[in-house]
Amino acid sequence: MGDIRQIKTRSGHAVIQVDSVGQNSIVISGGANRSIQALDRDIAFALIQPGDWLLLQNEINDIEAILEEAGDRDVNVAFNVAPVDGREENYCLDDVGLLIVNEVEAAALAQQPDPDTALDTLCDRYPTAHVVLTLGREGLRHGIGDRRDKLAAYRVNAVDETAAGDAFVGYLMAGLLSGEEYTKALLLGSAAGALAVTQHGAASSIPDYVDVLAFQDSN
Repeated sequence: MGDIRQIKTRSGHAVIQVDSVGQNSIVISGGANRSIQALDRDIAFALIQPGDWLLLQNEINDIEAILEEAGDRDVNVAFNVAPVDGREENYCLDDVGLLIVNEVEAAALAQQPDPDTALDTLCDRYPTAHVVLTLGREGLRHGIGDRRDKLAAYRVNAVDETAAGDAFVGYLMAGLLSGEEYTKALLLGSAAGALAVTQHGAASSIPDYVDVLAFQDSN
């Protein structure tokens, strides 16, 4: 725990509203998430070796500086563009190896409202990046260069979509880090996201690994 620094700022806080069909809207106060300083970046990068993965999400500040240093250090970068807030339009994502967006984030980043067109735009703009576009009940799209894949969603009774993206990204990265190829890792993430929406809450809805594997076996 020696690499964790405590600061005199409130933790990030989110207020989540969920409607009758499980769709959510979230209001976020960044708090400590938006208080990263150069010292924090130095501490983090001291732990990272060339070839390691660095997962970023858009809750934090200094994304541009972090992306630049990651590129200089030959680090594999996965960037989940959530939550979209306008800053992402100014990021240089040329060194991002895995770009993860939902429909809203893809439209904002690509300036294209149609999901498939947005995916094509992002793949053209970042030809060496794996681009993953999640579409909820419509499954997901995966592209790199000229390659395009469509994966159907697992059918579940959704009650709360909060943390579905977190479950998806976490299990996708776990699959990749364990050596799975992209299709299998995406299916693992999709199964985790599907299970997450069947439970209320955020952290409490993240499924256990054994439950994700059992869900995949039964579907």
